[in-house]
Amino acid sequence: FADVVAVYTIHNLAYQGIFGHRVLEIAGLDEWGFMYHPEMADLNEVVDLMGRGIYWADLVSTVSETYAKEILTPEFGERLDPLLRDRRDRLFGILNGVDYETLNPSTDPHIAANYGADTLEKRLENKLALQREAKL
Repeated sequence: FADVVAVYTIHNLAYQGIFGHRVLEIAGLDEWGFMYHPEMADLNEVVDLMGRGIYWADLVSTVSETYAKEILTPEFGERLDPLLRDRRDRLFGILNGVDYETLNPSTDPHIAANYGADTLEKRLENKLALQREAKL
């Protein structure tokens, strides 16, 4: 898995998945295999699944560019702001939702075959084109 890139997406920092260290024993995991962050003593006191996800991720995304900036501050960072600031070069905000005018498969010039509700079978052509492009 050395070449696998991990992206961790944050929707709401308030829901971190915080547990006592006993959960690692129950799960059969080595405590030292989890992150230790010298500047975040309170994070090391618990098993914070979100904190560790952020630490180990190659990239971190959030629900908007504004939220990505907000969570870098103590006000909105829910104790993870020091860690997020350490990784600010890997933190990206992606706007929620889809722009159906731009991402419309019946008019999109960037796909191999346009399709609509009545021509869903054309999606296969797009799948095959993507697999060829990705050499899969």
